[in-house]
Amino acid sequence: MGDRTYCSFRIHKDNFAKMKAHLGISDDDKVAEHFNAQGTDLDEEGVAKIYDDQANYGAIEKLSDYLSEHGIEYDKRWESGGDYSAGDEYFRVIDGKHCCYDLYEGQFDTSVVLKQLLQKAAEGEDLKTLVEAKYNEIVPFEPGPLRPPSNSKNFITEE
Repeated sequence: MGDRTYCSFRIHKDNFAKMKAHLGISDDDKVAEHFNAQGTDLDEEGVAKIYDDQANYGAIEKLSDYLSEHGIEYDKRWESGGDYSAGDEYFRVIDGKHCCYDLYEGQFDTSVVLKQLLQKAAEGEDLKTLVEAKYNEIVPFEPGPLRPPSNSKNFITEE
């Protein structure tokens, strides 16, 4: 076992309901237990959160594998541990493709990015184009809000 820290996954409430049905579990906290997590919460915005205060290296791998395997969009957050920083992971299905990226806390120091942009602008490159390119490098897609179940072939289907 490694460093233990907080980790949470946020998924749309409708996806959470389909997960429960697919797993044959009616109790929300039993879903967390199934994935070796600590608990669940449902907020007013229609988002279910599955969390664990003692996640191994800030991960709940069984849950992550299940969600991505079934094309269920999620936002993941983990806190820092011994040799890793806090961060966020965004998983979305875009045009039928599974897209995922991580943003680590402090990964892109603003002063370093600005200095790079200023140097390129001083060389005559268009600042707007540079900013757009750097942004797209850091954020390959806009995660937007969590969405209800899709009709994706990978998604859990009712039998």
